[in-house]
This record gives sequence, C-alpha cells and structure tokens, in this order.
Amino acid sequence: MSAPTPSIVPNSLADFIAQSTLALTLAPTTNDDQPLVAANDRFCRLIGYPRAEVIGRNCRFLQRDRRDQPGLGRVRAFIAGTGRGSCRVNLVNFRADGTPFVNMLTLSRICDARGTPRFLFASQFDIGTASLEEADGYDGRYRTAADRIRGTLDPHRLQLVGSVAALADTASAIAEAKMLVAQLDHGSTLY
Repeated sequence: MSAPTPSIVPNSLADFIAQSTLALTLAPTTNDDQPLVAANDRFCRLIGYPRAEVIGRNCRFLQRDRRDQPGLGRVRAFIAGTGRGSCRVNLVNFRADGTPFVNMLTLSRICDARGTPRFLFASQFDIGTASLEEADGYDGRYRTAADRIRGTLDPHRLQLVGSVAALADTASAIAEAKMLVAQLDHGSTLY
C-alpha cells in the first residue's frame, strides 16, 4: 500500500507508480533538490528503506560518500536540462544495511502540454546481479510501463518524454555493472 502522495501528483499517476512491479520514483522539477513525492514498494524493497524515510528526500542519500561517480555528471546534466530526452547510468548505491549495489538508473521527464518539465520519473534496477535475460526482461517491462503511463498522463495533459530512447545496449550496461561489482568484491576503491 502506498503512502499518501502530495496533491501535485495526479491520482492516476500515483496509482500507476504504486502498482508497478518496477522500482519507480517521482520527483517534482519545481524544487531544486528534487525530493521524492512518490516511491513504490518495489523501490523500498530494493533499497531497504521504509517509504517514510524516502519521501521528501533526494535519492542522492543512496550514494553515501560516493559523490564523484562518473555517471553523476550525466545525471546532473540531464536534471539541469529542459529539453526532451532521457538518461540511463549505472551508479553504486547503498542499501539501508550498508550493502552496495549497482543501480541502473533510468530518468525521464514528465512534461506538461507546453513541454515544461513537471516531474522526474525514475526507474531503478539492481543490474550488478542481473543476468542478460533478467536485464532484457526489465527492459521489456520498462517499455510496457512507459507505454501504459502515457495513457495515464494524457487526461492530465502531461507526457512522458524520451524514456524508451534510454533503453539501449543492455549488454553494455551489464558489462559495466559487472566490472563495478568485481571492484566492490575485491575491495577496490570506486570513484
């Protein structure tokens, strides 16, 4: 069951996020810090934090002291941008118990009818332990979710932009994640 979602999020969008089997979050673009206004159960299970400790916070807390990861520059550039598009990066994040994992983060914008970004829509996936088949399955579920969410947003004159374009080269993403996991397993300093 999801926690109450601030009224800025259309109920149909909040319901979609809450019911998804993908780890999903939502943050408004109207706040410079992009605090989460929605996070589903799958996301909370992935990171090990209860929803009450996640809502109102920026997801950067999951990075702990790993604030200089190469993928973060791409995330920052995407967030600072205003145009269409999406962003997919692998980041080392930490669960509530301190366990690191490689998070394949996919960010897209939800824009209003004028093209003004209103929300950052994010999906997270533990790619470090995934097989190629699991990652391909995730990509398929994400495509289906992106298609379904478009119908949910339409009555509110909102649109999801660029999300499917982010689903490129799963094999490359897995290879990068496996390298990060190997570095973690061998105690190497990451970033």
